[in-house]
This record gives sequence, C-alpha cells and structure tokens, in this order.
Amino acid sequence: MRKLRIVVFVPNLTVGGLETAFINLAHALNRYGHYVYLVCGHTNGVLYSRTEGLNVLSLNSNNVSKCIVPLLKVVYKYKIDFVITGMFHCNLAGIIIKLICNLLKINSRFITSIHTNRNVFIKNASIYEKIIVKMHNIFIKHTDANVCVSKGVLEAETKTVTEQMKMKSFYIPNIILKDNTPNYKTNFIFKPNEPIKFLYVGRLSKEKKVLQLVKWYHKYLLSDTCFQNNTFTILGDGPEYNSIFNYVSVNNLSSNITLHGFVDNPVPFYVSHDILLLNSQFEALSNVIVEAIAHQCLVISSNCNFGPYEILQNKYGYLFEIDDEEEFIKIVTSDLYKKRLCYDTRKVVELYTEDSVLRNYNCLFHNILSN
Repeated sequence: MRKLRIVVFVPNLTVGGLETAFINLAHALNRYGHYVYLVCGHTNGVLYSRTEGLNVLSLNSNNVSKCIVPLLKVVYKYKIDFVITGMFHCNLAGIIIKLICNLLKINSRFITSIHTNRNVFIKNASIYEKIIVKMHNIFIKHTDANVCVSKGVLEAETKTVTEQMKMKSFYIPNIILKDNTPNYKTNFIFKPNEPIKFLYVGRLSKEKKVLQLVKWYHKYLLSDTCFQNNTFTILGDGPEYNSIFNYVSVNNLSSNITLHGFVDNPVPFYVSHDILLLNSQFEALSNVIVEAIAHQCLVISSNCNFGPYEILQNKYGYLFEIDDEEEFIKIVTSDLYKKRLCYDTRKVVELYTEDSVLRNYNCLFHNILSN
C-alpha cells in the first residue's frame, strides 16, 4: 500500500477516552509510514504532552462547527486521502466537509467512528446533543466507512440502518497497547487479612459513578475489621472530583482512599495495585480494562453495555449488574477469596495491540480506495 496522507481530528486535548485513542492511532499510523496530521479544534489540555513526534495542527476554535471551514482548508492544502473523526458532532462536521469536497471535486475519503453506546447517550443528552445525534443519523449514509470500537456498538449501530450502511460499518477496536504484552499466566487468589490495593482509572464524570463506588467501598471497609488495611487509589479528574473529595474528607477516609488527579502514565499504578474497580453506566469499550489485564491487575466492573462483558466474558474478571451494591459487596468480601481466576493475558489483549488494529485500518483504507 502507498503511504497515505491522513488527518485524525479531535476537538481538543483534554482528558478523554476518544482523545487518548485517537492520539494512539495517530502515532501508530505515523510509525507505519503514513503522513499523519493530528488536527485539533484547539491544543489546550493535559494530553498535549502525548503528541510529541506528531504533526499537530490547531484550528484555534473551541466550537466544532467553526472548525468546518479551517479543516476543509487543511484537507485541500495537504491533499488529504483520509479524514478520521469520532463523536457525533465531529462525525457530522466531517460528513459536511465530505459533501463540500464532493462538490469541489476533492477526492478525499472520510471515516466516521462510534465510541459510545448511542441509546444510553441519548437518554442522558441535552436537547442540543439530541439534535446533533438526529442530524448525524440523517447524514451518516454519506460516510465512506463507519468504524465501531466494540462488537456491541457495531451490533447496535447496524440494527436499524440500510443494507448499504451495514456494508460500510466495521468493527475495529482502539489501540490500547503499543506492543504485544508478555504471555503471563495470571493466577489470582486472595487471602483474608492480606491487604488489597484497589484502583480506579478514568474520568470523574457522572456516568462513571465513582462517588457511588466510593460509598460502596466505605461500607465494605466497615463490614469487617480484616478489610481496614485495604486501600483505594483514584486516578482521574472531572466534574465529580470535588464531590468525591468532600465525601472522603467528611468521612475521614483519607487513610484508605487517595485521589491523585490526572496521571499521564497509569502503568506503574496497574503494576503496583491488585484490582481495578469500575462502575460505569455505559462503556463502548473501556480501554482501562485492557490496560489493567495487560499488567496483571484483576478487574471488577459493572456489566454495562458494551465493553466490560465483551472483554471480561465472566472469566477474565468479575462483573456485577449496574447499581447492584449487594453483588459488588459479595464479590469483594467473598468471591475474591473463594474463586481462583487463571488465564493468559495475551489471549485477552491481543486484539487491542498496535499491530492488530493497524492491519484492520490498512485493510479498510485499501478496500475504500479500491471501490
């Protein structure tokens, strides 16, 4: 395959799963030899430190709709072969640019991608966001390909679309690991009275339900004196940070629960902790589950659509139903000490490595260019 000119578009470089995934994708495409431009609405944000070595272009706008004309100019100036977008408003902007390119006889292709559970997103969306999703649904037929980051998302996206749109829809997960992980034979068994280090990694937003998780953890600590030496480390930032911090302070839990804020590289924390806890209302994929497994950190997660079950399958970690406090407490107070989990880490994470994902994207590029 010839080397392609590719734009990967993100609205900003603040903390987020999509932004992280697209930075990883841009680096991988760049290492493969393609000419890659990471185009951002603006480059403010903590993730800017991860863009070293990339061609980063700022459109100097916090508003995606105001990025349409500047991004069109980038596509024309650099003779871009492919533009990759994600999130509904960015996908919509990309499709509008594609339609303009068609009128101007600019032969660029556009790949949209879905990184969320559409149905759950709509339930919690503002009126403006619902309008964007409806417009996205109308115009998505004009995309050259629509990438879904999990099999569950692909199934949901193709339930009510035309056969033509089904032909344009593909499952390609995020790049979560740069290299193949060592083939560890992981064997989890915990003994009573041995301290356990719990961990949370992710955005502190309402749908992640971290405050609820902290309250459950508080009850868990009080349930038996043998749990008093266990600790819970929380990595991340977001709108729920102050509520979580206040709960920890008011209940004098600072010796058991630590809030670290955003951490650029969570790998040392996976290595030094025993169990990753997640309590999301919805997850399209959940990158952190794969990262944790790759570094021999057990995962306990809510069984939300779609990623957690797709990755864990009830044999590579523990799942509890959303809002099921009783099941969560049972897992951390009983199941951990009675059940032995044993599996090969490589078998779980091989789909999410750079080599695997790049093969899929290059195949997709080839197929689009061949049609």
